[in-house]
Amino acid sequence: MRLTRIRTFIIIAALGLVAAACAQPSAGPAEELARGDDPAAAEQVDTQSGGGEADHGDQAAASQTESTEDHGEGAEGAEDHDEGFWFGEGADPSEADRVIEVIADEFSFSPNPIQVRVGEVITFRVTNVGQVEHDFTIGDKETQLKHEEEMASPKAMEEEGEDHGDTNAISIPAGETREITFRFTAPGMLEIGCHVPGHYAAGMLVPLEVRA
Repeated sequence: MRLTRIRTFIIIAALGLVAAACAQPSAGPAEELARGDDPAAAEQVDTQSGGGEADHGDQAAASQTESTEDHGEGAEGAEDHDEGFWFGEGADPSEADRVIEVIADEFSFSPNPIQVRVGEVITFRVTNVGQVEHDFTIGDKETQLKHEEEMASPKAMEEEGEDHGDTNAISIPAGETREITFRFTAPGMLEIGCHVPGHYAAGMLVPLEVRA
């Protein structure tokens, strides 16, 4: 009788252990990784999640930087273009409505004065009959003074006889003829001046009236 009770107790205990083992849920892949059962797999999962987002962030930042640099170069390149003036802009000789012959001598231009109309495209054909180089600059008083300052620099003197890329000014060596074409877009009183050092101060300018 005593032996039978012991066997029954052992059987019940064994059944309890089996039931408890069956009731406990098995660990999933994520929990196994969290316990560190597979370090290599954990590293791979980290690379595919957080690490991947970091890489995308780096690529986006690099792309934005390249885009900014490209725009910067574009902006810098835009500064090289002539923006024109309130009174007009350079034009192609083929668009000229007429040609005005101008004579440049020592400290004088002729004809004097010169008159044009708003909307006209004029080609000025300038002949230097003097013994030194002359400059022919179209502009208001402010433009003339600015060009006077530029021409007074040592660099400008080194480049004497060369065109500086201005749409409103040319240099004419002694004994030569040069042309400049300009479109007048607003009425007002302008000047044509020579800015070889000392010439403008000596009175080498002529009034240029733009009539409406």
